[in-house]
Formats: sequence, structure tokens, C-alpha cells
Amino acid sequence: MASTPKDLSRETRKLYQYLVLITSEVSWYLAALDVLIAFPEGAARGQELAILSNGLEYANDQARYFGLGIDHRTDKKRSLSPAEVRKLTRRLAL
Repeated sequence: MASTPKDLSRETRKLYQYLVLITSEVSWYLAALDVLIAFPEGAARGQELAILSNGLEYANDQARYFGLGIDHRTDKKRSLSPAEVRKLTRRLAL
């Protein structure tokens, strides 16, 4: 993982770390897609593409929920209490 710049505020550092995580996830999925595209068309390739698509959607939902506070079920930004923010950051251990 890339190192976080030291001159950022604590909240900005957290957001930066989420950004690093999501871009790492996207890079992994793009590399996997490059490999998968080389395979011949067929049901197995379609299933693998569906699995990759679901994984990428899940990673996006996590970034939106934890990094941006957007509930993926409603696309509405949810408000977090300070206690919830502390609990989430401890659980994520970022």
C-alpha cells in the first residue's frame, strides 16, 4: 500500500487510504479481466466474468459505504455519529 502523506489531516488521511484501497482493487480486477479476455468465448468464461463483475461491484459498494458514507441500497449519504466513525475506523484498522 502506498504511504499516506504526513501533511494531511486525520480525516483526509483516512479518505486517502480508502482511495488507495479502491484503486488497488480496481487494478487487480483489470489485470484479471486482461487474463480472462484471452480465453476463448464460452459458458465458463462468462461465469468467470460474472464473478469478477460481482467482486468489483462489491469493492465499489465497500468504498462508497465506508469511504463516502453512501448506502449502496439507497444511494443516499448516511450520517454517522462520531461514535460510529470511531467504531468503523477501529474495525477497519486503517
